[in-house]
Amino acid sequence: MKENANIKILNVDLTNPKTYHIGQDVILIDGIEEKNFPEYPFSMDFMVVTLVKQGTVNGNVNMRPFSSNGQGMILILQDLLVETISLSDDFEGRFMLYSKKFLESLNLTHWNLKSNILNNLFYPMNDELFSALSLYFDMIKGVLEREENPNREEIVCLLTKAYFLGAGYYLHSEENVVNDRNNEITEKFMELVRRNCNEHRDLDFYASELCLTSKYMSETVREVTGLSAQKWIEKYVVMNAKAMLSSTNLTISEICDRLNFLSLADFGKYFKRTTGLSPRAYRDSLS
Repeated sequence: MKENANIKILNVDLTNPKTYHIGQDVILIDGIEEKNFPEYPFSMDFMVVTLVKQGTVNGNVNMRPFSSNGQGMILILQDLLVETISLSDDFEGRFMLYSKKFLESLNLTHWNLKSNILNNLFYPMNDELFSALSLYFDMIKGVLEREENPNREEIVCLLTKAYFLGAGYYLHSEENVVNDRNNEITEKFMELVRRNCNEHRDLDFYASELCLTSKYMSETVREVTGLSAQKWIEKYVVMNAKAMLSSTNLTISEICDRLNFLSLADFGKYFKRTTGLSPRAYRDSLS
């Protein structure tokens, strides 16, 4: 793990014998266990496609719970906050990770996943779709295993571009695709909150950055995500607090300062209102 002041970034163990990769741009993991996931909040520098063969995956990503049921595909975009991940005992799955650099190299300018993934992470698949995705994984694995092939990266790029174009058609055939303009506003708001919530917890700051009124911004975010803008700010602040309480040696006073609260009492009330515990009680519950 590499650590910043807030959420930890999950790194991948490239020495795992079940891992195949080109640098840190494309990584395929054939099987993973629940113990491989940390017990504290984290984010990833990768977009992750999970092929679920059997079993279930339960988790909380970007403050929203999700659950897989049967065979299908889970998509987690880069930089989303992962609070919890749990796998059933009978889980079987494969994971494909893509760096931002690699995704940009595909030049899929017209392909937008975020409008769906803000509301949905798991996509059930019939046997035909599942077989197609499994074939893609098998082909990528075959290419990654041949390290002597000088054309590996180009082949992986072409195969992945074809897969993404097909997946995009499948995903956007779903009924509840969010209005593009509202989704764009929500994406920008979320990114601003991720970067600035430690310093700014007021709606006016974010509305000003987006050149919108606070009311319109909040209504738009609620329409897309089901939660108000203020609730998202609160959730991100508490998530950052939980991350620092669980995975750093910072004192509660130091965490209070980093989150820009005027006093320990204000921080304690804010944290307890959401979690039901004081910051100290939450830290003690982890030991």
